Amino acid sequence: MYRITICDDQGDVLDELQQLIMQEFPDMELHCVQDLKEYAKALINQKELLPDIMIMDIQWEQDTSTGIDWAVELQKSFPKLKIIFLTGYIEYAADIFIVTRFSPSPLL
Repeated sequence: MYRITICDDQGDVLDELQQLIMQEFPDMELHCVQDLKEYAKALINQKELLPDIMIMDIQWEQDTSTGIDWAVELQKSFPKLKIIFLTGYIEYAADIFIVTRFSPSPLL
């Protein structure tokens, strides 16, 4: 069983993604986070919170940092963490590849 964390500051997006994932993978351990800054700090101190896969929004209304900024920091501490980015902004497309690594092994 995989452990997934969805990080998005919009509650409706979190709810929708949670429903979609649980519908397809009902045995999945799933956590939803609306405050990425606090969650990222908690991960550094409490490694047992670490998911196998993190689905992360890029644009955060309440934070000057982007999901890409947080992903870079998290990858330093957790290089095996798989991150899937969500965005409606095309201008972030090139930036995503800076922190993305492709692995030949499947996630699911």
